[in-house]
Amino acid sequence: MQNTTYSPMSGWSGETARALRSVAVVGVVAARGGAGATTVAALLATALARRTATVLVDLVGGAGLDVTVGAESVPGPRWPDLVAAGDVPGDQLLAALPRWGRVALVSADRARPCLPPPHEVLDRLGEAAGAVVLDLPACDVLAHRAPVAHADIVVVVAGRDATSVAGAVALRAALGPAAARTGLMACDARRGRLGLAELEQSTNLPLLGRVRHDRTLLTSTERGLLRPRRSTTRAPDTLATTVLGARDTRAGAPGHRQGRVVSARRRPEGRSGA
Repeated sequence: MQNTTYSPMSGWSGETARALRSVAVVGVVAARGGAGATTVAALLATALARRTATVLVDLVGGAGLDVTVGAESVPGPRWPDLVAAGDVPGDQLLAALPRWGRVALVSADRARPCLPPPHEVLDRLGEAAGAVVLDLPACDVLAHRAPVAHADIVVVVAGRDATSVAGAVALRAALGPAAARTGLMACDARRGRLGLAELEQSTNLPLLGRVRHDRTLLTSTERGLLRPRRSTTRAPDTLATTVLGARDTRAGAPGHRQGRVVSARRRPEGRSGA
């Protein structure tokens, strides 16, 4: 099957752009394979869902985001069903989506490998959701196909190693104007021990936070539980607060779109990278 089957749109419809002005939109992409971008996207969506109706959108395809979070047995429409359903009002669509805890999922289906352009679905979700988290494939960001233009912030998930630095630099170059709304989420891993300040300086991207290594996270996520330690969720929680604050500021100023959410971040603790 050709790669284009899984490629999201290169641009957003005018209806999507208008709908998403009142929604907090976050794109999450990995600097390298295995960096943990989908896990960070799930943690961020969980934090946002405690405050507003939140949808986690799978734009990667493959096995499906529902499998990653252990929700493959939860009934509800997947991407092929959403396209076949036609023009469903946003509130009805949101209510029909499968749930992973409080988070609504728009997932690919491993049995029906199809990831259509999401603009029609996002048009409708923009009417009902308070936040949308996009799990983005790095290949589409690099090919300028990823829907980053209307994201309030793009989160590049990076390990503390040279491969992640190289990947983050390439993503930053490909993001174009969205690079000004892009920041790093550092994930501790067994390999590589670059300091946090060194990671930030090497990529020329601001550091949004640090997700500490949690050995129990993978097991709990696969069981559909996602019970990370508090140290793992601190950075996604802080980012969720910042993103929703920017959305509320934008909603209070008609016609204004937040230009640089990352500028409002709080510097993470442990800057020395210990």
